[in-house]
Parts: sequence; structure tokens; C-alpha cells
Amino acid sequence: MKTRWMYLVPGILMLAAILIATPSGLPQADQAIYEAAIAFDENHVINSFPSYSIQDYTFRFFDGTHDYVIRDRNISKEKPFLRSLAATTVQVEGEWQVLVPTIERMNSTLSFLGKGQDLSSIDSDALQVATLWHEGFHSYQMTHFEENLAKYMYLHDMPENIESFVAEYIDADEHLKKDYLQAEQILDTAIASKNLEETKRLASEFLDVYYSRRENLTEKARQMESLYEMIEGSAQYIESLIYRAQAGEEAYQEYYMTTDTVAANGISKYYTMGRKICLVLDKLSPDWSKDFDFSVGLAELLAKNIEEER
Repeated sequence: MKTRWMYLVPGILMLAAILIATPSGLPQADQAIYEAAIAFDENHVINSFPSYSIQDYTFRFFDGTHDYVIRDRNISKEKPFLRSLAATTVQVEGEWQVLVPTIERMNSTLSFLGKGQDLSSIDSDALQVATLWHEGFHSYQMTHFEENLAKYMYLHDMPENIESFVAEYIDADEHLKKDYLQAEQILDTAIASKNLEETKRLASEFLDVYYSRRENLTEKARQMESLYEMIEGSAQYIESLIYRAQAGEEAYQEYYMTTDTVAANGISKYYTMGRKICLVLDKLSPDWSKDFDFSVGLAELLAKNIEEER
């Protein structure tokens, strides 16, 4: 990691030294991870969603006893808002904030953040920084686009327990799982293609399978899938770009671009599907995220980009 972060180290250490001098109590490693995330923002390492700046959002690092709250690079120690074992986004007094366990706590729960792979292959420092970007992106979504997302999020018949709903009504159907894997494999081929016309053809082929599969879902299930593909898929897309910028192409490919039959179970498949649709959109319309306002699903946006009515 030292060689990959070399261009970040001077700024990180300088500010970390300032922060360590304060009586905040936030561990140095967490301060460094936060500053690495900020440095990627300041250096404009990625071009996707240019209106998203991680520096705009408040972060709460939970160590099991207290929240160490970073707001405008000032750190305060507060009572825990939510005793969570995983990174998440919470609304505090009307403001969407990021809650993340400290590294010591996060290291024991990394499996919640990945895709069930062998954690020994993960660049944990890179994933921790990328996780801040992922959860910060949720704060961005909810701060600016909650009204557009509301039509998916606040439906009266949205399942209360999403995992149980997916397991019972979607994952139990082998045909739905098979169609999901087929659609994902087509996306993989489209992402790897070097030919724009071939990418368009594959995008159309993907949409055929995608919408054919959805005909076998209830309206409730379709709405739930669209929501998770859009809100979580786009967040994992941002996360993956940051991870690639730090960990390198090989590590990125190994962690994010593998297709596994196990991944067709649970809600994590919607993160993957949404992320890969974003990558295909990058190829077809590189500026697509500039004006994306979460008012339409990602598959619908993809159809519009290849001028297909669905």
C-alpha cells in the first residue's frame, strides 16, 4: 500500500499530525483513512458523479463506546448515535451523515462489506477508504435526491425484511437465479468489449434477458430490485472505482469483476447488477452520471442510451 499511496502520504501525515495533537481520541489509523478518502476527492481521481464531494458530509467513527464526529475537518467526541457493526448512512437532526466503525471494529466485520470472497485477497486499506466513499455517496443520494428515490423507498407495500423477502420469493426460484446469472454474464462481456457497436448489441441482449426475467416477478419485487440496483449499485460503482485507483487493476478485477453462482443469492446481487450497468453506461455515454438524478432505474437509463423502448 505504501507505494500506491505515495502521492497521498505527505498530506495525510501532515494533517494527521495536527489531528493527533487534538484530544479527539480518534485513532491515527482512522484519521489517515479519512484523509486518504478526502485526498482522492481533492485530486479528482474519478470523474463519475462530479457533483458528489465526500468532503460535503459528516462522518461518525464509532469505536464501540463513542462516536468521533468529523465535520469540516474538526473532530468532536459524542455519544453513539447508532451502535452499528457495519458502515451505514443515518439522518441526524435532519442531516444525512455517515456512520462507520473504527478500523479495529471494521476488521472483524469486513465480510458484511464484500461479496463473500476470501478476505485474504482483499486490500483492506483500500476497501476501508472505498467504503467511506460508498457510504458518503448514500448521504449524497439522500441529501439531493430523496424525493426522486421516495417513490421506491417509501412504498407502503415494500417488504419490511428485504433479505427474507428475496430468499423466499426470488432466490428460491432456480429459473430466476439462472436468468440473473445469464444477464450478469452478458454485462461482463459488454464491459470487456472494445467495440462500441458490440457493446450496444450486448446491452440490448442484456435488456432482453433482464426484462424477460422481471416478467416473472411481482410488482413489489420489481420495485425492490430497481431500488437496490439504483441506490446500492451506483454506490458500489463509486466504491469500486476508488478501490481500483488504490489497489490496482488486478486487485480490482479479482474482487469486483468475478461472476460466482453464490452471488446470485441475497441482496448483494443487486449491488453487482447495478454497478455493472453503470460500467456499461460509462462505455456508451461517458457523461451519463453528470445529470443522473435517480428518477429512473439504471436499466431504464441503459435502454434510453441505446434508444430502445421498454
